[in-house]
Amino acid sequence: MNAAVEKGNIIPVATGSTVPVRDEHSIGTILIQARRLTPDDAERIMRLQRQQGLLFGDAAIQLGLLTKADIEFALARQFDCPYLMRGESKISESVVAAYAPFGPQAQVLGALRSQLMLRWFDGGPDHKALAIVSAERSEGRSFIAANLAVSFSQLGQKTLLIDADMRNPSQHNLFGVDIGGSLSEVLSGRAGPATIKHVSGLPNLWVFTAGAPPPNSLELLARPLRAQDIPEHVPEQYEYQNQQERRREHKEQARYERQSQQRARAHRNHGYRSSETKAQHHPQCDGSE
Repeated sequence: MNAAVEKGNIIPVATGSTVPVRDEHSIGTILIQARRLTPDDAERIMRLQRQQGLLFGDAAIQLGLLTKADIEFALARQFDCPYLMRGESKISESVVAAYAPFGPQAQVLGALRSQLMLRWFDGGPDHKALAIVSAERSEGRSFIAANLAVSFSQLGQKTLLIDADMRNPSQHNLFGVDIGGSLSEVLSGRAGPATIKHVSGLPNLWVFTAGAPPPNSLELLARPLRAQDIPEHVPEQYEYQNQQERRREHKEQARYERQSQQRARAHRNHGYRSSETKAQHHPQCDGSE
């Protein structure tokens, strides 16, 4: 009977005692729920673990039942740093932080995240949003915005990524979400309140998409968002707001306006100096005889 009981993964207990329950956050339970491990194999691993005093992961690898990648997957879930498996999600594999948070690229992003936390997000309650901008296309703006958003969400903090690149929106494709209730629709008054999309598989990440490219993106971006256009809870709910915002055209417009103002001031100053010169050479200009 004991052999049958052991084989069936049933532990007999005396009356009045409690049945040991496997920790729902243990590596074995996480992998069983992810269908990477069977209950019977988990019992084999635990027996070897007790016999040789090994860690669960080391015992599993020694038995050939799990790989190092499986253990890293479970550890990430255990320590609230979720990531995805390639081929099992709609999220683009170019979002490397979502698939390989321990890889070299993700480590560089993690270092950047640490610097931002020290130099920006630690600056007070007003420092909750970050804009990712660049002067030209193909400089990695979308890549940095997407991966930084994932990296911040892996800290266990609720993170909102806003795609304001209306000329070439990409975040909806990168994260596999629809574009309804988007920023362009809200700014143009063509939609109701914004729809913030939760990213499946990354529990602390949401995306606000740019929508279909409008013909007047520059003008739309110049319009302020009204309070009723976005959910009231957005500023308070999200610890980090990562905005991929205002591409080259918007920066060029601002630069053009500054240059125009500078030219206008220079023209006025030049005109004033010219008037002074004329007055000096032509005394009658000041009304004297």
